[in-house]
Amino acid sequence: MKGIQTKFKAIADECCLACSYLYGAYHSMADEHETNPLFIETAVCAAMLQELETLDAIDKNGFVKDAEKLLADATDKKWKVTKMKISSIQELPEHKYAVVNFEFNGKNHWVLYKDKKFLYNTLEDSQCFAYGKPVDARIMEIVQ
Repeated sequence: MKGIQTKFKAIADECCLACSYLYGAYHSMADEHETNPLFIETAVCAAMLQELETLDAIDKNGFVKDAEKLLADATDKKWKVTKMKISSIQELPEHKYAVVNFEFNGKNHWVLYKDKKFLYNTLEDSQCFAYGKPVDARIMEIVQ
């Protein structure tokens, strides 16, 4: 078993999609007392560490191999993730969580939206998000 610092170092550059998925999942299921960002990020970190042990849904660098499995493993619920190409946030569906890929100067970064409004970014300062354009989205839904 690798140490926690080794694990976090390995995923630091590629975990924005996985962390955004997990943040959206935990946020969608939280009651009003659990929407504190630190509380949710703690749950995200725990889920990422668990996934790094099994490497079922992500690889050793944090790259998402199976989004629906990642979300199911973390929440014990069934999820559907729909991929779509976009060129504007306005194209996102209403009342949904969407992880959006921004592209700038050949680089990409994923951030989380809810109801077409920005909700979460894994980085404090992302040039892709600040200056780039949305190019892809992953729409997250719990399957009843």
